[in-house]
This record gives sequence, C-alpha cells and structure tokens, in this order.
Amino acid sequence: MPTLDNKRSVKDILDTEGSVESLEKKTRKINENCNGSNNAINLITFSDCSDNFPYESLLRSYIGDEWFEYLKSELAQPYFTRCFETVRRKRQISKVYPSEQMMFLAFKLTPISKVSAVIIGQDPYHQPGQAMGLCFSVPKGVTVPPSLRNIYKEIGCTDVPHGDLTSWANQGVFMLNSLLSVEEGKPMSHKGLGWERFTSAVISTLNSIDRKIVFLLWGKSAQTKAENVCKNKHKVLKSAHPSPLSQKNFIGCGHFIKCNDFLRELNRPEIDWVPTK
Repeated sequence: MPTLDNKRSVKDILDTEGSVESLEKKTRKINENCNGSNNAINLITFSDCSDNFPYESLLRSYIGDEWFEYLKSELAQPYFTRCFETVRRKRQISKVYPSEQMMFLAFKLTPISKVSAVIIGQDPYHQPGQAMGLCFSVPKGVTVPPSLRNIYKEIGCTDVPHGDLTSWANQGVFMLNSLLSVEEGKPMSHKGLGWERFTSAVISTLNSIDRKIVFLLWGKSAQTKAENVCKNKHKVLKSAHPSPLSQKNFIGCGHFIKCNDFLRELNRPEIDWVPTK
C-alpha cells in the first residue's frame, strides 16, 4: 500500500492507484486480514491526506483538540509523517503495541490545560495485552508489572488488584513514554523512528506553558529526557527507577507526597494516587 511522505503528494498516489476509492479498498482489505486485532489501521480518506498535513483529522481525533493546537506544527513535520507511516507499515508485518489509537491515550485523557504532573517512561510494554498508551499502566485483568508494584509500595497501596492508572490521567497526571510504540517481545525496537524527537517536543511544550507542573523523573533515561525543564518554574523530582533492579533507591523517595505538597501550595487539587478499584 502506498504511503505519503514529503516527496509524494496525494496526486502522485492517485496517479498510481487510480482513485481515492482504490486506496480505501486496500485499507479495508488490510483490516479484514487483521481480524479486528490491534494491528488494524484507520480508513484512509481524502481528508486525512493533504499535501501539507497528512492525517490531520485523524491525529486530532487521537490526541484531542487542546493538544492538537499546541502540537500542530510538530505533527505536520515530514519526520513525524514518516514515523507514523513506518509504524503503520510495521503493523502489517508484525505485532505492534499498543494499537494506533491507544498510542496517544495519554494526550486524549489529559488535555494540556489539565496537566499537573508528568511521569516519563521509556517505551511501551512489549508483551500482549499490556501496553495501553500510559507509561507504567496496564489494563485491568493484566498482571501488575514489577515496576508498578514498587510504585504501589511507595504510595502505600499494595492491595490494589490491577495496574490501570487511568484515574491518574483523569486527575491531570500526564504519563508519557519516550517511544510510543514497540514490537512484540522486542523492547526499544522502535527507537530511532522519530518518536524521540516528537516526545521531546511535547516536553518542551509543557515546559513553556504558563502553568507550574511537577515532573517525576525516575531513572537516568527520564532525567536526561527532561534535562531542560526549567527548575525555577516547575517542580522537578528525581529518583532511581522503580524497577526491581533499583527499587531500594526508589522506595522512600517521597515523590507522591512532595507532588501533592507542591500542588497544595498552588491551591490546586491534590492527586489521589490510590488507583480507583
């Protein structure tokens, strides 16, 4: 199936394929072969394929109006289109997590005007059923991963029976992975596709808005990713990663208490860190 990049226009593709309808038929056929799996892709329509901004309407629906307006210029960059389409192609030949729409769940659940805290992960979980577009979070019914168990220990809620952190997102915790996709069983497999540049732009956007935010940075990767965050404006909390390999330096960091202390000083709602059961 042909794809758009900075060298090919809609007209180029139509000259090859004959019509928009033929493109749509190819997309439907791919989705039929996927049998409803998370490798299915959204129907390509003419409105999604403009020369200046491929997938504009689709991306707006994925990340929501607020984030879209802040990130529009970044999403329209050729590198992002190449990244997005590369992931789409990979879905046709291998299992990629999470689903296309779920890749942007953090944006959809936490509009930029609601962000009070930011947690940065590396890449999505790479086993079936785990990744859901929120770093460290897994859907209900999936075994709680070791790092999240240690996060629960630090919070003091080890009896939570699931790992779904949607309630955090709904309270303004923006849970961003540095990479938004991964192949099954291959951690960091989508490194270098362009996600790093995009998520760095997201962090720069958060850093620049006129709203104080708490950044919870666990481990060297997260700390490097957010190294340019203005510490005079935002609250930056650093500790070891909650992985079992470094948990002794994470447990006792007090980040969740410190985050709420900062929000309380600003007369903003504190976060209930105990996930909704």
